[in-house]
Amino acid sequence: MSKASKILIGLIGAALAGSMSAAADFTFKYGNSQPEQAARSQSMIYFKEQLEERSGGRIEVKNFFGAVMGNEKEMYDQVTTGILQATREAGAAENGIHVPATGISQGFRMYTNNKRPITMVEDLQGLLIREPQVPLFIATGEALGSEAIPMAFSEVYQAFQQGVIDGQHNPPANIWNYKIHEVQKYLSVTNHMTGPDPLLVNKEWYDSLPEDLQQLFDEVAVEALALSDELARQAETELLEKLSQEMEVNYLTEEAMDGFRAAVQPVYQQFIDAGDFSQEDVDNAKAAAKSCG
Repeated sequence: MSKASKILIGLIGAALAGSMSAAADFTFKYGNSQPEQAARSQSMIYFKEQLEERSGGRIEVKNFFGAVMGNEKEMYDQVTTGILQATREAGAAENGIHVPATGISQGFRMYTNNKRPITMVEDLQGLLIREPQVPLFIATGEALGSEAIPMAFSEVYQAFQQGVIDGQHNPPANIWNYKIHEVQKYLSVTNHMTGPDPLLVNKEWYDSLPEDLQQLFDEVAVEALALSDELARQAETELLEKLSQEMEVNYLTEEAMDGFRAAVQPVYQQFIDAGDFSQEDVDNAKAAAKSCG
């Protein structure tokens, strides 16, 4: 099935979901690109169950998993226009977006590729690495010596089959759930970065809720994202064991990680100078990352 057909089916499903929600005062349509069994999706199943029950049916939740509504950028655009009410795929929120809760983006990222094991930062030199369509990721990939190829993650599997890219980096859950092990030879446990996992909600829709439902919505969102973090942590050891049966897995030494840290120092300053964040933000993020590891 083509991507256009999938999006059309998703849009029809979203429309039908809206038409069937006459009994509810509000309908909340959510989409992400992970399959239903992924921690992110499972946490949104919890969100649906809890919000519908605790609102007494006043809010109906419709979840669309597996990129049925499009890729990450497309779903974010749909949130801004109101086709979807929320996603957890995109980068920084803009005006018109409400963020009730933020989790950790399914753990620390690790590299996979088809060329060679990544044992030090120099091994990334010249590799064509898929990066999320976010300036910070692109700048970081380039600082590490790879050639950054911005691409939606839902398109990565086919890109590997066609030889368009050499590698990518993601937490083990995404590597497993998207079956990256089927099209990649090497997994390097670099744990080189992680990121936030915000629930991005159309603010116009959120503002249409009465105050009591806004409070309930935010409470359930916090619980759901905490559950997502917990599920991802629980699954990581098991997933790495599964992946080691499919790919060649190597772990980096602390000395090798020092090379990664040194390489990305200019990126911090680049975004501080641009006003995207402050040195205090960087220090706080480093402290949070250490507490997770």
